Amino acid sequence: MRALGLDVPRISRRSGLRDFDLEGGRIPDDVYGTMWREARRATRDEAVGAAIGAAVPMGMFGVVDYLAASASTLGESMACTRDFTHLTSDSSFWELERGKNGELIARFINVVVNQEDDIGDEFAMSVVLGRMHAWARAPVHLVEVQLTRRKPVALLEQRFFGRVSYGHASSQFILGPGAADLRIGTADPCLHATLRALLHESGKDLGSRTKTAASVRRSAHELLLKFTAPTLQTVSRRLGLSPRTLQRQLMSEGTSFEQILDDLRRDIAQRRLRMQGGPTILQVAIEVGFANERGLARAFHRWTGMSPHRWRNQMLTTSR
Repeated sequence: MRALGLDVPRISRRSGLRDFDLEGGRIPDDVYGTMWREARRATRDEAVGAAIGAAVPMGMFGVVDYLAASASTLGESMACTRDFTHLTSDSSFWELERGKNGELIARFINVVVNQEDDIGDEFAMSVVLGRMHAWARAPVHLVEVQLTRRKPVALLEQRFFGRVSYGHASSQFILGPGAADLRIGTADPCLHATLRALLHESGKDLGSRTKTAASVRRSAHELLLKFTAPTLQTVSRRLGLSPRTLQRQLMSEGTSFEQILDDLRRDIAQRRLRMQGGPTILQVAIEVGFANERGLARAFHRWTGMSPHRWRNQMLTTSR
């Protein structure tokens, strides 16, 4: 933000961010959206998230930056970002997949919903894409950036240096065939191996105090994307743990499997319902693992005190 000439102390005060909140390099979830709203207000720039992401210097994300930069290829670098995002955030993660023609699809998931999550998504993708363009030894073919925001912003195509489309269920970018195999100019096999070993051996010291919870959220979300019900048994199996061990680890982090799944369902449902011209209530219910609208309606009343229809109408009216 300082690189763009923003008054960071003022934005921090207005968003309720205190100095001790930044211990460990993290911005608390409850002020994250407010911070982006204040940045947008200060700049009057709808694409401010992408602008700030492009200005983030190397090393800002600590060991994760150096691990990604020392990888051999862009694909390996992106896998490092996916595997170690929990070191910088407890509520967001990356998913990677290969397209049918060999494209690399990188999807950013933020499981905490707020009114400014589109800016936060664009910030994260701008950081990663900026790193890729800077590190790759050959030009990176960006096929498309797909965003959750509903209204097009012309400046975003300039910020992302490529095609941008809007109104998607989640934010992601797509790189052309072969991009994952591009060599990285900053590759350092010795440094990379040392950092990876250090992270694996000392993960509890370097990582998140809620690392298991973050892994459960990620695994449960991946199952929901496949229309598979996330159960304690299926998730624990995916994480290589017994159900009892997983429950014990989550209890030590002050949460439970049931709470994580409930929060995830709420956040996905709210994100989907906020989309202009988005899915039907029934479609959302099925996406988050309910058999019908009634199941979602009961959960939604518990979450918000209102029905999904009323909540959606209120959110869409407020955002106009």
